[in-house]
Amino acid sequence: MARPRKLYEFMQDLADEICEKTENCAFGLRALCKQNKHWPPAREIRKWTEEIPSFREQYARAKNAQIENLADEIIEISDDDSRDTIETTNADGQPVILTNHAALHRDKMRTDNRKWIASKLLPKKYGDTKHNQDESQDDFVSMNRDKIVE
Repeated sequence: MARPRKLYEFMQDLADEICEKTENCAFGLRALCKQNKHWPPAREIRKWTEEIPSFREQYARAKNAQIENLADEIIEISDDDSRDTIETTNADGQPVILTNHAALHRDKMRTDNRKWIASKLLPKKYGDTKHNQDESQDDFVSMNRDKIVE
């Protein structure tokens, strides 16, 4: 027999915390819920966005800010060359500078992931131009754009 589902009451203090943490990190909602044990599960928070208009608007603003922060991180990651090379010595004890391919690949993956997320969550701003001209978007932020006061 199925276990009865625990009900989570909406609390504005918790909603404020959820939105603040969402906009200030690169993690998704599920990861944030795992980190913050006092939060309800992600599915419950998503349910709040459907049922509580004020939270829907607040969460949409937080996601918009998160995407803008991800875009800023793309620039920071790309401009940071501190891990691009490794200084070591050869067999003769002479200093050698090597390209740190692992760091370069990791940074490329980090920027590509952030670009992909931004293009999906804010396609009109960060998405493929041709795609934006061909189709209307039904993403969460775009659907709530008129409710977001910047």
